[in-house]
Amino acid sequence: MNIKMKLAAVAAFAALSTSAFAVTDYDVLGNAVAADVLALGQGELAAIGTLAGDGNVAFINQETSSNMAYIDQTGATNFGSITQESTDGNLGVIYQIGDLNRAVIAQH
Repeated sequence: MNIKMKLAAVAAFAALSTSAFAVTDYDVLGNAVAADVLALGQGELAAIGTLAGDGNVAFINQETSSNMAYIDQTGATNFGSITQESTDGNLGVIYQIGDLNRAVIAQH
């Protein structure tokens, strides 16, 4: 996907209404909470390569409504994490091209 297509996808995500993401019966019991995802991201940034040493790793956690997130990784040993915790309507996008990239977005 070229950069123009990626930007178009982000614009399309941002233009979607809140009803497009209305899921009321989703079981969240098996998923990590935002604090856990943020802690994993901070640990990865501090240790450089602990999670993504053998490949690409991405986490996204969204706990409120109308949040949108996208992670695209091309290359090897990349890590990306997006946590959108307590406000509605957040948009988080991470593009990583190459090797050994690290990115964490935390929106509270």
